[in-house]
Formats: sequence, structure tokens, C-alpha cells
Amino acid sequence: MPNRTVFITGAAAGIGRATALTFAKNGYTVGGYDIDEVGLKSLADEIDQLAGTAHTGHLDVTDSDEMAQRVGEFAKAAGGRLDVMINNAGILLAGRFEDIDVARHLTEVDINAKGVVNGCTPRSPTCATRPTRSSSTSRPRRRSTARPSSPTTAPPSSSSAASPRRSTSNGTGTASVSSRCGRCTCRRR
Repeated sequence: MPNRTVFITGAAAGIGRATALTFAKNGYTVGGYDIDEVGLKSLADEIDQLAGTAHTGHLDVTDSDEMAQRVGEFAKAAGGRLDVMINNAGILLAGRFEDIDVARHLTEVDINAKGVVNGCTPRSPTCATRPTRSSSTSRPRRRSTARPSSPTTAPPSSSSAASPRRSTSNGTGTASVSSRCGRCTCRRR
């Protein structure tokens, strides 16, 4: 059986880098993508030292065309496989809202929201044709139709309300909701 594969955005540092190294230690072929090419070079070197396989490259997650191109390149380099996709790229602005320039706020929205949408809709033949697999879990799944009532809750017309949703009890009396993007095996939470 060929090695399993993982495509990770924001892989040059932080959680993305730690995730890439964990997958590499577990035998996955790692696709690490980011705008930080120096960080990606050191990630690839570290994966090589673990006797793993890494494919790295520049990726601006706000560019849907570049996202589709990189996913396709990785899948081709990995023998047509794309087993796991992790939309990790994101930024956090710290400080008082009014003290942060509007352009920086909009950049945060582009990366953190559009980046995830672009990652869940890559126009790659591998994602479009790969069968959807369900994850195994010991907890029963049930469809949830309840929506919390809050002034901060998005209206039902939002895209998340229209997407397939699964709800599972997490043992604390609350429910966690996840769904598949429908094109590959990635999960949104």
C-alpha cells in the first residue's frame, strides 16, 4: 500500500509545522505549504532527517487558483493520493479593535475565512473523484436541527447553515458539529 498523504496549509511554523512533523513521524508523505518559504525549507530538512517525504511550496491561501494548483501538484507528486487535508493557515491580530488598521482586519478575514473556503473547494481531480469516507467513532451520530439563539449567531441563510452537518455529544452536555466539504476527506469544524 502506498504511503498515506497529508496536505497542510500554514505549515512553516507553529501548529502547522508541529502537525506536519507529527504526520511525517507516522509515515505520511507531507505536503507543507505556506507563504514563508524559509520556514518551509527548514521543515523539509527536518522531515528529511526523520527519513520522511516532504513536498513543500509557496501558497497564498487567499488565492483560489493557486490553492487548486498546489493541491493538484501535490496529488500528482504523491502518486495521485490526497488522504488528509488540513486547512491550518491563519493569523491572529492582537490589540484593541479600533487601534488596528482596517486593511489588517480585512487581511485577517481573507486568510482565516477565504483560506478555509479555498481549501475546501480545490478544483483538483483528486479531490473531486476521491470517494468520501466516514470516520469511525464510538459515539452515536445524529442530525441536529437545533440552532443556538444569540445575537452573535449567523442567520440561517449563512453558508454554514446550508452545509451538511453532523452533531455528536462530547460528554459535557454540549454538541460538537462537523461536516465534510463534499469534495475530499477534509473536515470542517
